[in-house]
Amino acid sequence: MTMARKASIVLSAVAVANGQEWYKTITPEENQDLCLDAPGGIAYNGNSLWLWECNGMASQTWAVDNNQIRYAADESYCIDSGDMGAGTQLFLWECNGLPQQSWSYDSDAMRMYIDSSATCLDYSEDHANNGQAFHIWDCNGLANQEWHLWDSAGPEPTPEPPAAPTMSIVDTAKATPTLSSLVDALVTADLVNTLEGSGPFTVFAPTNDAFAAISNVVDGLTTEALSDVLMYHVIGNTRAFASDLTSDQLLPTVFNGHNLTVDLSVAGTVTLAGETNSVQVTMADVDCTNGVVHIVDAVLIPNGLPAPALSV
Repeated sequence: MTMARKASIVLSAVAVANGQEWYKTITPEENQDLCLDAPGGIAYNGNSLWLWECNGMASQTWAVDNNQIRYAADESYCIDSGDMGAGTQLFLWECNGLPQQSWSYDSDAMRMYIDSSATCLDYSEDHANNGQAFHIWDCNGLANQEWHLWDSAGPEPTPEPPAAPTMSIVDTAKATPTLSSLVDALVTADLVNTLEGSGPFTVFAPTNDAFAAISNVVDGLTTEALSDVLMYHVIGNTRAFASDLTSDQLLPTVFNGHNLTVDLSVAGTVTLAGETNSVQVTMADVDCTNGVVHIVDAVLIPNGLPAPALSV
């Protein structure tokens, strides 16, 4: 026997303040731990719908208004019931305003049904389970046609892409007060033009305090030796962000024949092991037009130069 329809709530934008969409998750009354879900979280014509454990993912969030139930992650797709015949499986289809995409919700009986027929949203088995498909069926008052609509926060907005860098490595160092000693050293070693080149370069940039700690070593270096020390902090032809580094990775520096080794043994910490000492990254991933800068807490000294002795 076909159930008589009760007064229904039209799924319209008036249900939402300020014209915002009414984001919902949809669960069967019998098992409210399961949600209406788009398999794979992918919107395409013909993607079938199923029940799945509620997990807060975008694939279980629906924009419900204007008599449509739209996939919130891509609202150009609607829940569609095909030819609207009993047993027709539900799927996603491009929203087109046709009757098979028009729905209402009976708040008293918790029924969802296609507007232009006496058919209701239904699942196939006697008990709701993961992976069960949806179809429409003659409204019959059984539990597998009872539904709840729950408020949902809606899908997370797509984050804005980070702004493209506007300064070169040298300009970035000049604009960073704690790197003024590095800038002075680059000028002395005649390396400014090199690091203003197209690169890309990955630079491990020692702070002013790092240079001050070994001033007795740095102050006594020839221009050529100072250039070697600075080039020992530069990796050529690569823009390596912290996430690109792997533990025990060997990084060949621009100081030919001299390498650094990545140490990620301490969680959340990037350490560079050099030939005579190690440094720790204190600020990672300063993006530049011609590479990336990682600020470090010490000056790396390659073999063949005096090992750093901290000044008192």
